[in-house]
Amino acid sequence: MANSFKSDDSFLRKLAVGAAGTNATMVLLKAIGFNPIELERGSTGFKIWKKIKIKRVRVPDILCLNTGLRFESRGKTKLEVSMSHSLKDPKRAWDAGMRDDDFVSIVVFEQDSAQLFKPTGD
Repeated sequence: MANSFKSDDSFLRKLAVGAAGTNATMVLLKAIGFNPIELERGSTGFKIWKKIKIKRVRVPDILCLNTGLRFESRGKTKLEVSMSHSLKDPKRAWDAGMRDDDFVSIVVFEQDSAQLFKPTGD
C-alpha cells in the first residue's frame, strides 16, 4: 500500500493556512455584526487534538451565537473551490456532516517574504 501522508512541512503549511482562514473568517464575521465562536475545537490554532478531532468527519469551524448559523472556513493558497472529498464514498462527500443552511467561507492567502500567510489583497 502506497504511503499517502503529507510531508511534515506540507502538513504544517496546510494547518497554518487553515487556521488563518478560520481566524480571518471570524474577523470578517465580527465586522459585519455576527457573534462567532470556534465550533470545531482547534480550527483557529496549530495544536493537533488527536483525541478530539475525528478524521473524515466535517464539523463546521464557526458558529454564530446570535443567529445559530454555522460556517465551514477554508484557507487557500490557490483560488479554487475544493474540499476534501471522495467521489466513490458518499460518506466522504464534500458536504458530508453539513446542513443545508451551513455556509462555506473561502479565504485566499499569499505567503510573504517572512514566510507568513496574509489574505490576498492586504
